[in-house]
Amino acid sequence: MYAVAAVERACELNKALWKDRDFGRTAAALAESMREGIEQWGVVTVDGVKVYAYEVDGLGGQLTDFDDANVPSLLSIPLLGYRFDPAIYQATRARILSAKNPHFYKGQHLQGIGSPHTPANSVWALAIAVQGLTAQAADERAGMLRMLLKMQCGSGLMHESVNADNLSSCTRIWFGWANSMLVALIESGMGIDCTSAGERSRIERIKERELHDESVHPANGGADDPRYYATSTANIGFDRDTIQMPEPEI
Repeated sequence: MYAVAAVERACELNKALWKDRDFGRTAAALAESMREGIEQWGVVTVDGVKVYAYEVDGLGGQLTDFDDANVPSLLSIPLLGYRFDPAIYQATRARILSAKNPHFYKGQHLQGIGSPHTPANSVWALAIAVQGLTAQAADERAGMLRMLLKMQCGSGLMHESVNADNLSSCTRIWFGWANSMLVALIESGMGIDCTSAGERSRIERIKERELHDESVHPANGGADDPRYYATSTANIGFDRDTIQMPEPEI
């Protein structure tokens, strides 16, 4: 799914910038082929309900009771830029966030998705953040934030995983990815878009630098935006079907 979204973005970039017909046809065909494969083989019926499979083997085998605690994952589908079916996603989400998933742990302090790569009963901070970012209900989002704040192991930082029954037992003493996802969840919950502010600041710095650096100007003498090579992708959008998030409470 992540690959489909990436190739579709490349198609949009090609339309706006490169205008390479061969690339456009090849990329569009690749994206469509991957999408068709997902829709044909990756959507399966389990217990009478359609869900997205985590993995299929082409021989009829399918893995539906598992999800990666990282990103990309089934849980993170709305964050990937893929045009997904909301009903199928919600059914998938409910299944992997339940006892049907052998790596969904529920303990005295925490509950969430863990991994076969970390000790049993250990919940991943990344998975908790993604659950919060994809939650429709404000109380679920708040609950995920409260859980993340418990997962500091005394360091004030996020970790890879924390034992659901013992908050002092964690893996990876420092995990920058999880720290970033915590920030993303806080921003989202408060209705703050720090990303846009940061991007505006970045663009201004690029503009100031490149206006004084002729080596980065286009070969046509600068008729184009002098920031072209650094900012050409900044405003390229991509089609995605996102979950409607609740308005932040004031």
